[in-house]
Amino acid sequence: MEKKKYSMRFAINISFIILIIITFSLIAYFGGSSWKSAKENILTKINNDTNKDILNNVENFINNPLYINETNHNLIQSGTVNLKDKKERERYFSGVIKSSNDQVYSFSYGTEDGEYYGARRNNKNQIEIIENNSETDGKSRYYSVTNDLTSGKLVDETEKFDPRTRDWYKAAKEKQKSVFSPIYKHFVMNDLAISAAYPIYDKDGILQGVLGTHIILSEINNHLREIAKNKNADIYILERSTGQLVANSVEQPNFKNLGDNKIKRINVEEISNKPITESYANYKKGLKSDFLINTKRINFMLHLLIIKRRYRLDNYNFPS
Repeated sequence: MEKKKYSMRFAINISFIILIIITFSLIAYFGGSSWKSAKENILTKINNDTNKDILNNVENFINNPLYINETNHNLIQSGTVNLKDKKERERYFSGVIKSSNDQVYSFSYGTEDGEYYGARRNNKNQIEIIENNSETDGKSRYYSVTNDLTSGKLVDETEKFDPRTRDWYKAAKEKQKSVFSPIYKHFVMNDLAISAAYPIYDKDGILQGVLGTHIILSEINNHLREIAKNKNADIYILERSTGQLVANSVEQPNFKNLGDNKIKRINVEEISNKPITESYANYKKGLKSDFLINTKRINFMLHLLIIKRRYRLDNYNFPS
């Protein structure tokens, strides 16, 4: 298929996470230094091969919301999609969600006037259209989708919501470029979320709004489980600056509910996995990132992979 190049005039730092990979191996224990050395070499090779494959999968997952924003921002910015036309707007947003993978929770656009439009997947993986403007009194309304991808029955309504107050909107507005938001508590769902946000400007360079592709962290958990399932590995993703859990493949909660729509993030030091907590402590001390751990039943290699990569996407070819 012929590809069309979209120029991206920015670079994105993915430097906020640590990827911890535990590669398990059922290699029997042998005595003697030569066998020990051979065993460590085998485990290291298994670990490196697995890490490379897992990293590719995780990076593809991270890149997906950036790709969605990049391939859609021109349609909004140029006015190709007429957001004033209700039917056209609804077909557009629900169509983007329908064509995206299941890891994307919602795709939306918030304006400088406080309006908010988009589409999301509900907990049954059904697409719903989002509408929030003066006609809804600033409340977000969610509608089922008909066969022609327009709104059907009203299925939910939230309290008043202003996209301009959200972390993802403010981050894109401040940085004036495509960004990832900080991790935040989702305003509707009982979950943490992260968003790729893209500011939209008019021809005079005045901000019109922010485009957002939103991922629920529990979906990252599901994705990591799929990656790890056939790799004989456990995966943890942490925030570099805090050591707080972002996601994991072992059904470890990433936060605690405190009630009143409040949560407490879980730090890596709170989890009941001693090799993980010790290795993270060693990482903070500037020690090595690879650890061979022996137990009576199993040997495993633990690897802390610091994702600190600057994605330069100005020469990336996106399919037309």
